[in-house]
Amino acid sequence: MKQTDSYDVVMGIHCVSELLHHYPQRLVQVFVQDAMKKNVRKKTLYRRLEEKRIPRQLVSKKTLEEIAGSSSHQGFVAYIKKRRFTHLKDFFQQMKQEKTSLVLILDHIQDPHNVGAIFRSAECFGVSGVLFSEQTGPSLTPSLSKVSSGASEHLTLVQTARLAAAVDGLKDEGFTILSAAVDSGSTDFWQVPKKNKTALILGSEGEGISPLLKKKSDHLVYIPMKGKVHSLNVSAAAAVLISQLSR
Repeated sequence: MKQTDSYDVVMGIHCVSELLHHYPQRLVQVFVQDAMKKNVRKKTLYRRLEEKRIPRQLVSKKTLEEIAGSSSHQGFVAYIKKRRFTHLKDFFQQMKQEKTSLVLILDHIQDPHNVGAIFRSAECFGVSGVLFSEQTGPSLTPSLSKVSSGASEHLTLVQTARLAAAVDGLKDEGFTILSAAVDSGSTDFWQVPKKNKTALILGSEGEGISPLLKKKSDHLVYIPMKGKVHSLNVSAAAAVLISQLSR
């Protein structure tokens, strides 16, 4: 989400549709590309906005691009009430109430396409929350909201100044910490015992996971490959790991 002083900006037909269905009170105003009359799906969403009495405005494609800062808006851009992150202490209290939970920790992952895809997988498989650093974590841009298909609006997101301290807190709450890393000391993911409470750390494809977070991990894990290409990008690897850990 692109942030301004008074609202966030999201884009994409899926994201706007999800907000309208689940959180219509957050929609402040929706800007719709005026040349949409031939698209049945877009006309249907526009009618739903009308029925819910959401303020809307037909604008040109150029105007949409200026509002979103992107040309990938799919004809819909919205101003929404600002997203509030969950405080770390509140998140820990929430985790005390859960017998089983899976938490994601993003370390230096900022690319909106990777983060959006990770958010989508996390929401689909019931991840309890996603933690990331205030300094090195992702910005919630319109592109991210579109790639995640609105999943970013459903997830519990925790932004913290001290990611390493958050990992310590999770360990105190009984979480097993896994880091996805292809290192000499890494273990085949399928061979690692799965626990009821697990936190999975994912690092950027460039920098990887920071040494301090690796040191705090209970296991470094990798996904064994059978093909000639020996690695997945971080969002694809996340989907595989999340789907298995959520079972």
